[in-house]
Amino acid sequence: MDPARDPKTLTDRLETDYYQRPGTLRRGKWFWSVVALVVSTVLVGALIAMPRWHSTFQAGPVSSAHAVFGADCSQCHDNHFATAARLIPGITSSSVSDEKCLNCHGAGRHDPHQTTNTSMSGHFAAKCVSCHMEHRGPHLARLSDQTCVRCHADIKTDDGKTRYAGQIQHFAHGHPEFGSWRGKPVTDPAGGKFFFNHERHLNLANDLKDLPPDRRPALAAEFARMRDLDCAYCHTTDADGKRMQPIRYDAHCAACHPLTVAPQPAGIWPDDVAAKFLAEPLKHPGPDQSPELIRSQLLARYLSVADKAKSTADRPIVQPNVLQHADEAVAADRERLALDRTRLTEGQLFDRKGVGCNMCHAKTGTTPDGLPTLAAPYQQRGRWRDEIASWPDPERFRSPAYADAANRWFPLATFDHRAHRTYKCTDCHAARTSSKTEEVLMPNHAKCAECHNGGRQSARSDCLTCHTYHDRSQERAPATLTRPAEPARGGP
Repeated sequence: MDPARDPKTLTDRLETDYYQRPGTLRRGKWFWSVVALVVSTVLVGALIAMPRWHSTFQAGPVSSAHAVFGADCSQCHDNHFATAARLIPGITSSSVSDEKCLNCHGAGRHDPHQTTNTSMSGHFAAKCVSCHMEHRGPHLARLSDQTCVRCHADIKTDDGKTRYAGQIQHFAHGHPEFGSWRGKPVTDPAGGKFFFNHERHLNLANDLKDLPPDRRPALAAEFARMRDLDCAYCHTTDADGKRMQPIRYDAHCAACHPLTVAPQPAGIWPDDVAAKFLAEPLKHPGPDQSPELIRSQLLARYLSVADKAKSTADRPIVQPNVLQHADEAVAADRERLALDRTRLTEGQLFDRKGVGCNMCHAKTGTTPDGLPTLAAPYQQRGRWRDEIASWPDPERFRSPAYADAANRWFPLATFDHRAHRTYKCTDCHAARTSSKTEEVLMPNHAKCAECHNGGRQSARSDCLTCHTYHDRSQERAPATLTRPAEPARGGP
């Protein structure tokens, strides 16, 4: 047999330990692995050393609000290795501390009695990143409902009591009726003492459309405007289109309800004097004024036309006494005569039932000098002081930061009329059937849920559409906030 084929010598010729000796391929794999490790280390070190390249490590883009210093991660991240530490079970550390957030955003805490997301001092928010998560999109403050429901599905408080609904899942399902925390329906505190009829005013333009122009020529143009503008004849929004402006007599009432009176006594005044009285309405008292303003205007008018009266038969001239100069006696008598005529004229405004002041204001008393005290409407001033008397934390709403809460029937929510401008006012507000002043014509929850219901063709119905989170009464003043230094920008 050929020795090369002899199986007894075959094992002597084969290298049975070849697998223990590194070959060319194995040596190459180790070499390139070491090279890749060194290159990766150098590359990571370079990325860390160059701040403008830090975005390489971001989980997503920086929000639009922080884009101005997004390349400088240290503006927000101050807890090193906290992100990596979260890989360890049970650790929920964050790489951004509350101090970093509050350095720019002096946001106050939420409810003083909550037991979650509160700071030790009790004045500012805590655990900001538990709700506001960066690198998740352009809008850092636009949170999902799940962020809110995480707590509001079962509110926890330090005393076991809830000031609002204790469990809320969604606006269309389980949301309480608006203002239910009051414990009673929303009513205007001026109702019964101040009189206004929405139904009558909305129908007035059509009811009087056939009125001959010569009957009330001054009102013809106003009826046309009222018919064209409808509710907007009186109700207008502020500059940002959200809140309604208060109703003012001079702007909304005076055109149809002028304070005009005829001079008294009748028959002793020339035609031009009588015409001037009727052509120049008296100025209506403002929110902090009284009927004394009416008296002072009338008195000034009668003093200015005293010499034009055809007769003084309504009051004989009083002769001066021995200690009084003739001119002084005449002046004093003119003043007494003007005052008597003023008081006689006041009856046209104050005493006639169904006209003048009594058309809108209920008389609540009389001052020592004979002037009435009249009930005033609530022109978006101090409503919460009356309506939220049982508020558990009233001091929260006495802060300047919450000053506009006094201008809203529902201070815990916001509303944008501008976003609803494609609808008629009466689509939501039942003004056409309202005849009582005390009726506050706010839509209820069911009316809003017709459009805001979370359906496929629904308008937005997330929590932040209407609600804000932070208690602004605990907010730091802008002067105490510090903006981070803008990072150095290299390159061209």
